[in-house]
Amino acid sequence: MEHMRVPLPNGRAFIYLALVAGLGVSLLPLGSATPLPETTHFFTETGFAVTGRFLAMWQGPYTYEESVAINGYPISDAHYEVSPDDGQIYLVQWFQRARYELHPEQAPPNDVQLGRLGVVAARGRQDQPAFQPVPEPADLGPTRAWYPETQHTLNAAFLAFWTQYGSWKQFGFPISEPLQERNQIDGQTYQVQYFERARFELHPGAAPAFGDVLLGQLGVEQYLDAPGGPPTPAPSPTTPPGATPLPAQP
Repeated sequence: MEHMRVPLPNGRAFIYLALVAGLGVSLLPLGSATPLPETTHFFTETGFAVTGRFLAMWQGPYTYEESVAINGYPISDAHYEVSPDDGQIYLVQWFQRARYELHPEQAPPNDVQLGRLGVVAARGRQDQPAFQPVPEPADLGPTRAWYPETQHTLNAAFLAFWTQYGSWKQFGFPISEPLQERNQIDGQTYQVQYFERARFELHPGAAPAFGDVLLGQLGVEQYLDAPGGPPTPAPSPTTPPGATPLPAQP
């Protein structure tokens, strides 16, 4: 019986195949690769999980304690809502101190954007003295800044926290001057300052690692404690034509 002869690869092809095998490189088309599963972290503190790009945003370059101080724990699952800024539907997730929105049309890291919770919290207060724009002071320095974008100052402990933990990308620019305000959660009065995406509060002796600066829980106030309950989730953007999405509560 005659045996079939299998042709061996020529010298160059043999060397190429040997290198491929040694490096563990797949010869399958790139499109056939199985994507890696997204990383998920379950927060026992509130009973919600955060996944993928939202988790990467929450972690940032910070320690766990710093991320909690900046964003708080998740207080909702990821769901769709209508943005109060542009009326579009985005995948969002609420945290004690922030609301994340996924904008897939943007490349990372700009695909995760923070809701303007400070603007919502300050709505209707533009005529109050602390929210009036101020001219550029003459005594600017390392502990005192002024921002032409919103025409407000930022000083001392608030400036240090803002600079160290993300500045305008995380918190937005200041939209008020410091003022005394009663906290909705504990009923105490603190010095506070409003930013486009946050409210800074000075709690003497409560958080020495952060210069005694704590962020107000605007996510709790605007989501869990919202009149009528949490905002109604909107349908996915893939909702069939003709369906009417439910608007998010401001």
